This record gives sequence, C-alpha cells and structure tokens, in this order.
Amino acid sequence: MARFEDYLIRNDRDEARFRNNYAERIGMYIDNYEAWFHRVFPPYEWRKMRVHQGSEEFAIGLLCLLMRKSRIQFSIRFPADGSIEIQREEVAPHTTNPRMP
Repeated sequence: MARFEDYLIRNDRDEARFRNNYAERIGMYIDNYEAWFHRVFPPYEWRKMRVHQGSEEFAIGLLCLLMRKSRIQFSIRFPADGSIEIQREEVAPHTTNPRMP
C-alpha cells in the first residue's frame, strides 16, 4: 500500500502521470477543490483533511496541482496516526498564474 507521501506531485514527471491518470476528473473538480480548500482551511492553522478512503491519491494530487499552478499555497504533513493535515498559506500576488486545468 502506498504512503500518502507517495501521492505528492514534486516534479513535471509526477504532474504528467497524474494528469494522464485523472484527466477527466481534473477538469470536473479543479475549481470545486480550490473553492473547498479556501472554505475549509483558514490561513496558517493546521487542520485535518478528511478524504474518502480510496480518494487520497486524487485529493492530494489535485491540491498539489493547484499549488504548482499558483492557485493555492499550503503545507502538508502526515502524522503517525495515519491522518493528513493541511495548513493554508497565502499565495503571493506576484506568483499568481492564469486559471488552468
């Protein structure tokens, strides 16, 4: 079984693999995930991310994709209890890119 850390998108190759595996879902959910992220995670406060079992790879990957496109900024950690914790950070105005999927 993969560890949650394995779902992080760290480089262009990871991003290409994720886009290939989830192309249709990315287009369907990317704007909703961005809105959800801003609604659920207050700035600079660690919160547990609740994800349906089996959806962890997509959820983590889509958040990473949003961050790689400068639409969101966050820190993520994976405590020993098996949870996922996110801390939202502010996106610097000069790094904001046009919308994408």
